[in-house]
Amino acid sequence: MSVVTIVRGSNKGREGKVTSVYRLKYVVHIERVSREKTNGQSVPIGIHPSKCVITKLKMDKDRESILERIGKGREDKLKKSEQQKEKA
Repeated sequence: MSVVTIVRGSNKGREGKVTSVYRLKYVVHIERVSREKTNGQSVPIGIHPSKCVITKLKMDKDRESILERIGKGREDKLKKSEQQKEKA
């Protein structure tokens, strides 16, 4: 997965790979960001995605196609707004 840096909270400045994304709770779990339970077991701490910055993005063909689709939509929107300005 991608490598992120935490920019807010008590874990500020820590960096690690995203191990899982918990979409129901709007939380990501990051490698080496965990706490110990009373029985000694290690549990990952959930970090809100807005408190993280992506430092290294893992690109695969699915993500690449999504980014291309988003970019194309933005170009079309920009062209439409320019045409409307010319008409006015």
